[in-house]
Amino acid sequence: MFSFIFFIIAISADYVISNQVRELMIEDDNICFSKIPTDAYPQILGGTSGDSIFNCLSIDSASNTLILGGYSQSIDIVDILPSPILLRLDLSSGIVKWHNQIQGDLQLNPTSIDFCDIQETQKNYIIGLSSLPQFSVLIFDFQTGGLLNKYFIHDPSDESIIYN
Repeated sequence: MFSFIFFIIAISADYVISNQVRELMIEDDNICFSKIPTDAYPQILGGTSGDSIFNCLSIDSASNTLILGGYSQSIDIVDILPSPILLRLDLSSGIVKWHNQIQGDLQLNPTSIDFCDIQETQKNYIIGLSSLPQFSVLIFDFQTGGLLNKYFIHDPSDESIIYN
């Protein structure tokens, strides 16, 4: 009988200890499982009706910025499917500062952004490269995400570059 009571007390003590640990992991900000803010990083983008694929990532810790480039087939972030996209996120909060869907025209119709980087010195520009259907260089405004300039190879046989 004594061993049975000891067994019940041991189980109760174990339950209380594990329950306290569980509560600490949820409520204490210094432990792994702290409360997650609404706009926590990383934020999930796209996926409502199709995939969003990110091919490139550029981080600038001085301006607390993360740049993502790729394409999306999800109508919650693009109007035309599929569309190349470029996004700027705040590193500390994970909030999307801006996102840009690149719309093609008769001369240039990129399908994805394959490479992206932030200008090293002034941080005024972001460069994006696309390889399909033709090689193109896209220059974006760092603050707004607006497409400023685009260059592309007009004739692959002589590799003439066209500014548009």
